[in-house]
Amino acid sequence: MDYYERIYGFTQIKRNIIIDDRDDSLIDNTDANVLWPGYFGNNYLNSKILIVGHYPAGGTSSYEIPTTADREFYDSIIKFKNSTIETRKKLFNKMNDIGKIYIPRWSIYSVINVLFKKVNMNLDDIIYFNVLPFRIPNNRTPRVLEKDKAWQFYTEKMIELFSPNIIVCLGMATGKIVNMKYKGKGNVFTLRRRIGDKSIDPDVYIECDAIEKYIKISYSVL
Repeated sequence: MDYYERIYGFTQIKRNIIIDDRDDSLIDNTDANVLWPGYFGNNYLNSKILIVGHYPAGGTSSYEIPTTADREFYDSIIKFKNSTIETRKKLFNKMNDIGKIYIPRWSIYSVINVLFKKVNMNLDDIIYFNVLPFRIPNNRTPRVLEKDKAWQFYTEKMIELFSPNIIVCLGMATGKIVNMKYKGKGNVFTLRRRIGDKSIDPDVYIECDAIEKYIKISYSVL
């Protein structure tokens, strides 16, 4: 089975399987019910670097009216989610192409780009998804059961599917989840984030140095 078929399967996961619906203010929001399965670089197998974020932006009322960019981004996911066997690969590639356009516009990309410059890579070389694949109401702290269910039904299965050598966590909250739950052989690194990603924490450069050294040492013996 091509891996885009497995990824298609993840898009069928219902929001209430992972997100607590007792006080879910986003339960009727169309985009909040869409699971973005991630971005998948064509050269991933050469690097086997997985980048993981916390959860998608958009949990507040300011996102009730989607921007043109949001509409194009989420419409591509919805089309892939609703695809047939005949159209699935084409719509997967379209979703991926749109992700490649919009990810560099996200504030979090400023942190990712520090890594890319350090190790001389770009989006084509990595896979990127969130440990919690749905928007969180009011961008609150995810609840323990939500993190557990996300890991059980999505995150762990995605990591097993792609078997990364390196997992780069964006933010301490993401790093805490992965370090607590991940039992695989990949090496885990965490890049600190600041509010709004308007500046780069100095520790990011130190961690990127460590990633570069790890790549040079470990990949030279493969």
